[in-house]
Amino acid sequence: MRREVLDHLVEQLYEADLTLRERIEKKFAGIGINKVSLNMQAIMLGTFIVIVFEELRKKIPKLNSSKVSWKFMRRVGDILDAQDNYENIDMLNSTLLVIDETSMLNEDEAMNVSLTISIITRSIREIKDGTDANSFALNLLKIVKDSSSLYPADTMKTKKKAFKDLINLKKPSNIEESIELIRRGIEALPFGSRQMANRYLYYLVRIFGIWPNAKKYLEPPITAKMFRPIKEIGLIDESSSDLKESLLYLAKSMFPEDPALISVFDFIASKWCKRTYKKCRKCPLYFACPRLL
Repeated sequence: MRREVLDHLVEQLYEADLTLRERIEKKFAGIGINKVSLNMQAIMLGTFIVIVFEELRKKIPKLNSSKVSWKFMRRVGDILDAQDNYENIDMLNSTLLVIDETSMLNEDEAMNVSLTISIITRSIREIKDGTDANSFALNLLKIVKDSSSLYPADTMKTKKKAFKDLINLKKPSNIEESIELIRRGIEALPFGSRQMANRYLYYLVRIFGIWPNAKKYLEPPITAKMFRPIKEIGLIDESSSDLKESLLYLAKSMFPEDPALISVFDFIASKWCKRTYKKCRKCPLYFACPRLL
């Protein structure tokens, strides 16, 4: 790809990313999340990530998860408004009722979800305007360690490696190590995964603006559909043996100060890059796409 085409492509991706963030912020504003304190935003966001992005989509694949997720968030917001202490047992029970309504979790799964919510909430509750990534990471590490005895046996069996890696990590000395510790901590949660951690950090840093100097250490939350436009314009060789590693390399090379920005390709795939070719000419990347040649 010619240098001038690549430069124009990067410009268009920045503009698309701005549009995406405006849409997300508008959705959060619609449920009133911008009207509550920063730590309450983080609590609701943590719950949202744990439930919606991981479990709800798996449990009911045909469900319109976007509608259910915002309904869920409104209900969580109502609970937060009604109770001062999120860890109050009545409040947790109310939250689990909402989960049960939307994702049909059985008793064991509900227990895992409640543990996940409890652990992540105890950590992010401490986030205030002056909280740095290092103190948050150390607090999360302590809480996950302290809570390990509460994990169900089958969960600990599947989480053994993630948990072992976590407790063997050294105390972070810089923001990069702190972000990695947060990532490992979320991976070690009952329903945790690296994808969940990456998406959580994406929202926390890029949408809510907490720890803005951590942008360069984020990993993009990777989805299957984001590869479609990337392959179409030839940024990744389809013969690559590891598409995920190729994408991470591409993200760091194109956006060294903000690699998670490459997640905007998921938005482009959802809005313009369809298999039917009907919206190609409206796509901001049409000029670089061989579809129209």
